[in-house]
Amino acid sequence: MPDTGLQIASSAILGITGLTVAVIAVLIARHDRASRNVPFILLLACVAVYATFYSIEIASPTLEAKLLLVKFEYLGIAFIPFFWILTALRFANRDYWLSIPVYLFLALIPLTTITLYITFEHHEFYYTGWHLDTAGPFPMFVAEHGPWFWVQMAWQNLMLLGGNLLFSAAWRNASAPNRRRAGIMLLASAIPWAAHLAYLFGFRPHQIELSSLAMAISCIVFSRGVFRYGLVDLAPVARSLVFNQIDDAVLVLDRASHVSDCNQVFRQLFPEIAALHDESPLKRIRVTSEPLAGLVRHAQGDPPHGEYIDVQIGETVLRCRFMRLSNNRGKLIGRALVFTDISDHVAMRNDLRRLASTDLLTGVGNRRFFLALADREIGRRLRRPTPISLAIIDLDFFKGFNDDFGHQAGDEVLRMVATTCQHCLRQTDIFGRYGGEEFAVCMPETDAASAMQVAERLRRSIANLVFEHGTASRAITISVGVANSRAEDEISLDDLLGRADSALYRAKANGRNCVVLASPETREVTA
Repeated sequence: MPDTGLQIASSAILGITGLTVAVIAVLIARHDRASRNVPFILLLACVAVYATFYSIEIASPTLEAKLLLVKFEYLGIAFIPFFWILTALRFANRDYWLSIPVYLFLALIPLTTITLYITFEHHEFYYTGWHLDTAGPFPMFVAEHGPWFWVQMAWQNLMLLGGNLLFSAAWRNASAPNRRRAGIMLLASAIPWAAHLAYLFGFRPHQIELSSLAMAISCIVFSRGVFRYGLVDLAPVARSLVFNQIDDAVLVLDRASHVSDCNQVFRQLFPEIAALHDESPLKRIRVTSEPLAGLVRHAQGDPPHGEYIDVQIGETVLRCRFMRLSNNRGKLIGRALVFTDISDHVAMRNDLRRLASTDLLTGVGNRRFFLALADREIGRRLRRPTPISLAIIDLDFFKGFNDDFGHQAGDEVLRMVATTCQHCLRQTDIFGRYGGEEFAVCMPETDAASAMQVAERLRRSIANLVFEHGTASRAITISVGVANSRAEDEISLDDLLGRADSALYRAKANGRNCVVLASPETREVTA
């Protein structure tokens, strides 16, 4: 006499389990639509199909109905190993092993299984016989296994074992804060083995296969890890979105700011950190070497996502961007430091800055450069009163060089004068081309007597120059106007320039090739 109550209870348990797995698959699909979860979602779908139709098969009384239902069950059974191994590869960051030939190879067995199972009544490859077993509390479908059944079993065991090894490797390589996450996946991957081994050894209470229930429980544990711990967030996201799509150096930190992972570019920049991580992947490694340790401390302060700091390591300039790694509920699960080599950009920026402040003809500072630095020196006198002097230099009869020898000759004379002045001036002096054939010198902390000595040294050095053009030669001379401000004087840059310019015109009026000092009372002294 069939035990209807036990039959309904067994069918209900499997049906509710299958429905639960199906609901979880829908929730995960809506919760996170990223393609990295597709293999796991399809695995859930296959398990749901297997458990649901198996529950209906248990409740069916006739052999004809059971023959139809087991074929629907195999739509899930055949592809469970396929999506199982894809899920394991994705979680263990080994999905780069996959290619179109690999996908085709992995799909070959399940596709063959489906084909042979749907048509098993017409051959003996999968089943050599089948019947309705009525010896138990309720009728069950029982079959004698053919050769391809054992191929399917071997393939299923191989894929389960491969998944176990991948989950185990992910657990071993996880940093301490992430080991619990990976441990959940490893535990879940071991659950189907108990039921599968029981089946192989003939343990089938009332001829009910426990594989569907065990696989469903395993998937539910997987799903709990996905929702509670964001298992698919930190490792796969860091790999697919950061590691494998940019050429920058990446350091991944867990919530405790210990090293979780790093990519190959980072390993080249910071080999000592990479070596520690490789030697002890489970050890809680904390960065202690500067300047990287300072950046990690800054990351602990939870800077805004995308904030950056530029650091220099040797001759390399790196821009470090701080990135928050959050799960789908917005909970912080780690941080990433992304380093971009901006050495070329910095060099270009410095070149542009230098060009903006440099006279291209002579290579000395241009007018803007000179005025900015001279004005800054005058501003310093407000904090610490000191004397300051300024001189304007003008080439005598410069137009004659251009008229007689051409503008290229005039350019060469300007370069000769600029080079000679640079050699004669002190390191503290500010020198630049003031405009045309005029140069200017600002002499901080220099009184009038010392400024006149510097200017006179310049005049004599220039007077010793001789410009040669073919068989012709010509001496080069300069006129210099010097202005000075004593420590107690209050004066602006414009005032000093005006007084120096006035003294320069006086030097020209005195016959050129001389130095004139403009006194505070505007009386000129000729040297």
